[in-house]
Amino acid sequence: LGRCRARLCARRLGDRGMALAVTRERLAFLCPGDGAIDVGANVGLWTREMAAAVGPRGEVMAIEPHPVAYRAVLAFARQYSQVRAIHAGIGALALDAAELYEDRHTERSSLWAANVLSSTGQTHHVPILTLDAIFTLLRVPLRFVKVDAQGAEAAILQGASRTLNAFPRWYIEVWATGLRHAGATVADVLAPFQARGYTVRMGDRTIDYGRAREAGEGQKGHSAVDFWMVPPDADR
Repeated sequence: LGRCRARLCARRLGDRGMALAVTRERLAFLCPGDGAIDVGANVGLWTREMAAAVGPRGEVMAIEPHPVAYRAVLAFARQYSQVRAIHAGIGALALDAAELYEDRHTERSSLWAANVLSSTGQTHHVPILTLDAIFTLLRVPLRFVKVDAQGAEAAILQGASRTLNAFPRWYIEVWATGLRHAGATVADVLAPFQARGYTVRMGDRTIDYGRAREAGEGQKGHSAVDFWMVPPDADR
C-alpha cells in the first residue's frame, strides 16, 4: 500500500508533503459539520484531508472499487467516526456487479478494459451504485464532491441529478480518451454543470465552457485535466 500511495502522489503533485499541503489548501472552504464525497478515493489522500476539515460532526463518504485500495481506506475509516468507506464503483445505474479491470497502479483501474494501460490481467467484480444513492446516506449538508474515476465521469453524473441540485463544489478529473472508450465526451461531463450555472475553474483561473471543452478535448493519451466546478453564489 505504501508503494501505491507513493505512485499516486508522484503522479499528481510531486511528493506526498506537497500533495497534502495543496489538497488541504484547496479544501479550506470546508467547515466542521459539512459533508463530502470522495469518488475514486484510492488509498485515501483526499479522504484524510476531507475528514480533518469536516471534523467529527461532519461526514465523508469514501468510495473505492479496487479491493486493495479499499482496504486502506477502510482501515482509516475505522479510526474516524466521520468517515464511511464503501466498496463500489459509481455509475449511471445501480448494478449488482460489474467488472473492474485492474491496472498495476490501483488508481488507474477502470470499468472499461480499454482504459487500463498497465493491465495485471486480473478483474474484480464490484457493485455499482449511483452518486444519488450515496448522497441520500449523508446526514449533513453536502458541500464537496471529488471525482477521479478513469473514464466514468459522464456516467457518474447521469446518476447524480439530486447531488448536482444540492449545489456542492466539485473537483473532477476529466479524461477525454477514457470518456471516448466509455462512449462519452468532455461536453457530456460539462453539460450538467453549465445547465445549473456553475463556474469552471482550472488551476487559479476562471474559464468559460468553450475553453473548458477545448482544454479537456485537447488532452491526449492518458493525460487529463482537473476542473473545479463552483456553484452559483459561492465564494470563489
